[in-house]
Amino acid sequence: MFCECGRPDCSSLIAITIQEYEAVRGDPRTFVVHHWHVSPDVEEPVRTDERFVVVRKREGTPAAIAEEEDPRSQFWSFWSRTSGRDASTSNQ
Repeated sequence: MFCECGRPDCSSLIAITIQEYEAVRGDPRTFVVHHWHVSPDVEEPVRTDERFVVVRKREGTPAAIAEEEDPRSQFWSFWSRTSGRDASTSNQ
């Protein structure tokens, strides 16, 4: 997969399994980046692996943007509005 650092010029690839990636992206504020692509002003490392770093967006604007732009959150929000169900119970 591509590094999720957000740098427009980054096209670095990261070796990661689907299970590892799904575990990271289960939280809309966490992302997988290369070791040298951590941006301390907007995120903090939460786990380091020999292949990548898992970062979490800092509280405030960075976290809010990550949550607002998360495709999974957008899907569940849309689904709950159109189905009449509560999105918070849809994963159970």
